[in-house]
Parts: sequence; C-alpha cells; structure tokens
Amino acid sequence: DPSLIPQLLDVAPWRLALRFPPRRLDRWPRFLRRDLPFAERLLGSATLTLRGGAYQPVGDLSANLAWLGGLDGGCGDPSRPRVDVRARLEGGETRVDATGLVDDRRVLFAEARGATPVHTWLRAPESIRLPTTRATVWAVDVPLERLPFICHEAEGPLTASFELERLFGARPSLVAEVSSDALRLRRTSADGRPLDRSPPASARVYAQLGNGRAHSEASVAWWN
Repeated sequence: DPSLIPQLLDVAPWRLALRFPPRRLDRWPRFLRRDLPFAERLLGSATLTLRGGAYQPVGDLSANLAWLGGLDGGCGDPSRPRVDVRARLEGGETRVDATGLVDDRRVLFAEARGATPVHTWLRAPESIRLPTTRATVWAVDVPLERLPFICHEAEGPLTASFELERLFGARPSLVAEVSSDALRLRRTSADGRPLDRSPPASARVYAQLGNGRAHSEASVAWWN
C-alpha cells in the first residue's frame, strides 16, 4: 500500500546512494546537463548518500567540477581551474563548503547553511521549499590572467567577498566588496598571447543591498 510509505520511512531503516564517476559533462544524462554551456570542456563527478529511519535523515554529498580547456585561444587552459564541493545534512540542517583552485592553489572559499527538514519533505513532498540560507563567499588574489575567457580581457589579482543573509527567504540582504591593487585590461591574439594592455590600476567596488535600500561605492586609481 503506497500510503504506508511515509510511515515506513519514519520507522524502517533506509539508505540511498548515488555515484557519478568522473566524466565529461556532455556524457552525463541530458536532464543533468540541459542548457549547460561548454559541457564537453567540463569534467565532473559526484557521490551522494542519504540514510534515515527512526532518526532524522543524515546525508553527505561530495562533488567536483574541473575545466578541461581545449578551446581556441584558451589562455587560461593550463591553470585547470576546478571547484570542490562538500555538503553535510545532519539535525535538519545542511552545511555546504566549497573551494576553488587555480594552478592547484586555493583562491576561492564558500560556505552556506540552511534548514533542510528532509524528514518532513519525504512525508509531504508538496511542502518542499528552497530553504532560507546564509552564505559567505570570498576569493583571495585570484589571478585573472589564468582564468579561461576572462584572461582575454583582464589580468591581475582579484580579491572579493560576498555575504548573503536570508537568501531565498523574506528580506534577503547582500554585502559585497571586490578589489584589485594591480588590475589591467588587455587584448589577446587568437592563440591567447597578450597584444596590448592598460596601465595597472587600483580598483575597489563596494555594494550593500537590503531592507529595501541599496548603497554602492566605487573607486579607481591608475598610474603609468
């Protein structure tokens, strides 16, 4: 009797495990890569375990996404940027941690957490909603000239931070700051070689959104 399934999920031990071995994203099932650009240039893998029964569900997610390069003029290809994601569901809350690497150096960090009452969602799927989430993202000295596509337009170290409160909830807010002490705009050839570039500039952008208000500041200084 299908009507007994919600009751059994609260009593009988159960476990769900999924694994996607490393492969190019254009070889993943279509519904997982729909509308994803450059799927043939991305390598991804993921594992997911979810278990429950007479206790609140517990789960773990591990995923990786790497840029394989290979496009004409891909001046950032050798850096092989990638992102590693880890998530843990416990006590009705999910915490997500992510790390971004360029040239095997960690330059991007992110963390997020939010209430995820999976036990309630399993009993009443119609109650599933995006959870109110708190997220923080920060990047330290990201080398723009080592990133695909961006490397054609800019070079120099970039530092940034983003703090989001009540994301997907009522009255979300954002505080963001992006800066560089040696930012250059540049033009590259078809094979990725620099042709010309601007003098280095010191740049900073700050923005704050929330409570129906927005505030921003920007400054740029350059020298020859």
